Amino acid sequence: MQVKDLTPAEWPWPLLLDADPSRSLIDTYIHQSTVMGLLAENAVIAVVVLLPRDRQVVEVMNIAVAPSHQGKKLGKLLLAAAVERSRQQGYKRMLVGTGSTGIGQLAFYQKMGFRMESIDRDYFVRTYPEPIYENGIWCRDRVLLSLDLQSVGIVMRQVRVCPPNPQWVKDFEAEAAQIALALGNNVAHIHHIGSTAIPNIYAKPVIDLLVEVNAIDQVDTCSAAMASLGYSAMGEYGLPGRRYFRKDNAEGVRTHHVHVFAAGSPEVARHLAFRDFMIAHPDCAQQYSKLKRTLAAQYPDDIDGYMDGKDEFVKTMEHRALQWQGLV
Repeated sequence: MQVKDLTPAEWPWPLLLDADPSRSLIDTYIHQSTVMGLLAENAVIAVVVLLPRDRQVVEVMNIAVAPSHQGKKLGKLLLAAAVERSRQQGYKRMLVGTGSTGIGQLAFYQKMGFRMESIDRDYFVRTYPEPIYENGIWCRDRVLLSLDLQSVGIVMRQVRVCPPNPQWVKDFEAEAAQIALALGNNVAHIHHIGSTAIPNIYAKPVIDLLVEVNAIDQVDTCSAAMASLGYSAMGEYGLPGRRYFRKDNAEGVRTHHVHVFAAGSPEVARHLAFRDFMIAHPDCAQQYSKLKRTLAAQYPDDIDGYMDGKDEFVKTMEHRALQWQGLV
């Protein structure tokens, strides 16, 4: 595969229209843009359109991957190439807009280091003559995300696992106290989960908190309180019945995840079973620790590769944990 600039004769209109259904709207920006394509056997299988806004800002106007090649991380590959090229050309910021109902797209851009900047309410209502639906939801609002091209290497570079640290438990306790105040009397329990909750194993230095609440819908009224603690509210984020929040430090490095579920949810039982099984079976915990260190070395700048590499082991241990707890 190769990445190259495409001439107008090479523009893959079916792909472009897959990402933006308005040919007339595409025509307003594509002739002033750079169109980069990812080619396999001389066929364009992915495309990204970059429009300079000024000398310092470039915007991703269109990005699409051929349906037959989706799920292979080609969009990530092409966007990373576009980011690197834009940085080398001297741009300071990259923008991209996407629908507020496109959970997958929002996750994709944020995994690439983009951060939410603003919401243009009713953008799609004003711009397109026909309603657009994503995930069964009428898409009305446009979320604008931005990437600092001067620090993107720091944000995107490293998958880091650290030796076990007793400070993680203290960090959990301090954060849990703040979250209890933010979510109020709705909180039933707050649990420390994830690898930092398992003694004596290597982990990414991110504190995962699992919050059980009496009324899940009431959590939506607490987004401002959580924002005051530095959290971004992500909604269900692909998992029905969850409310997900995440926090980065001043350098844009992830420090905390908060997963909120209704008390007694099967998801609560699943997370706690995995944690407790690992604590009770240190041999399995050490296998997990060794696997994470291997994967971090193998995928130092690819969090998706790191997570995919853990997936089979985690699912196997999770099933054993549920059996151990008598839940399956």
